Amino acid sequence: MPDDLGEPRRDAGPAPFRAALKAAPSDAARVREEFVLFCEALEVPSPAVDDLALALAEALDNVIEHGCGGSPGEELLVEAAVERGRVRLTVRDRGPQFDPTTAPGPAGRTLDERGFGGFGLRLVRSLVDEMAYERRDGENRLLLVKRVGEP
Repeated sequence: MPDDLGEPRRDAGPAPFRAALKAAPSDAARVREEFVLFCEALEVPSPAVDDLALALAEALDNVIEHGCGGSPGEELLVEAAVERGRVRLTVRDRGPQFDPTTAPGPAGRTLDERGFGGFGLRLVRSLVDEMAYERRDGENRLLLVKRVGEP
């Protein structure tokens, strides 16, 4: 796992993106739109922006619903940087420790057994090139990386 998980490198590329939000769907939608504008301003290709925006929406929805228990007072942080042909997107929260990279998917269970949902993490994994997690300083840090061009 990279040592700099969630810490955009300061020595390369344009200024990083950073947005704090409350654990509420309206804040998640706002940050998603701000992230899209950040990517578009840096001319990240549209297909990659679409994939990352959907991955971010799913990650935030999961944190808000499961990590924060729907409590709108909890704070989250989203950071992103475009560097060396990649977009690095980090979602940070102080909810209970949860490693989404090792969470089992819905495979092998019937619809009745898994109920509604269960595909968000699978979707996120399919939209990015790398997904990593660490718990540091009481925070969950989920790193999503998408290759967008030549380094």
